[in-house]
Amino acid sequence: MSTFHFLYQDESGDVGRGQPHFIVGLLMVSERDLLWAAVKRVRDRWHYANELHFEKMSNLRLKVYETVMEEMASEAAHFCFEALAVPREAVNVAFLSERRHLAYNYFTKLLLERRCQNVENAVMYADAKSRLKEDNFLEYLVVEMNLGVPFRRGFRPRRVLKKVEQLDSKTDDLLQVTDLLTGCVNNRLGHSAGERKQRLRRKAEELGLIGERNIWVWQPENKEP
Repeated sequence: MSTFHFLYQDESGDVGRGQPHFIVGLLMVSERDLLWAAVKRVRDRWHYANELHFEKMSNLRLKVYETVMEEMASEAAHFCFEALAVPREAVNVAFLSERRHLAYNYFTKLLLERRCQNVENAVMYADAKSRLKEDNFLEYLVVEMNLGVPFRRGFRPRRVLKKVEQLDSKTDDLLQVTDLLTGCVNNRLGHSAGERKQRLRRKAEELGLIGERNIWVWQPENKEP
């Protein structure tokens, strides 16, 4: 399997409230140029310059999004998509208070910890619009993945992450693709959506981009203290 040097992270929903699941999506990439070129082919074909966003849908957008899925599937050797789903009832929001972002950070770390075997010295990009000013996301993930996780497991530390950067999703098509796939996962797990969004989710499933193999539905371990 390829070594992944670029990671794109996105979230859908809220921890412990609202829709049935909170979703963390992670697009792990080995060859960005090939994937950028794949999305550009779609943009050129449909003369489409707007942002790819699961929550924004129209007849044209559906055609564009479905074609993006097809082009991404044709380059499947160069990326891997993984998702973590946290059931609403699995988290007691009373413990989060005003520091809900810490739960977001923890679940992103948990997903990366579970799927980081082929990630090495990677740069992770997160949507700047979804992050709070008081968030410690950028520092937390680097320290945890490079030192905290291997230390607790008794492993030798290794450089999983080089750095984590905030990125305006409008500036990178791969962060937008991550948004589409994360939205499809949310719809697959029961978040209500219109027919166009369901069609896109079914397309992602048919192409093998999302399914049981790459969606981890998290449940807390019932261990006595």
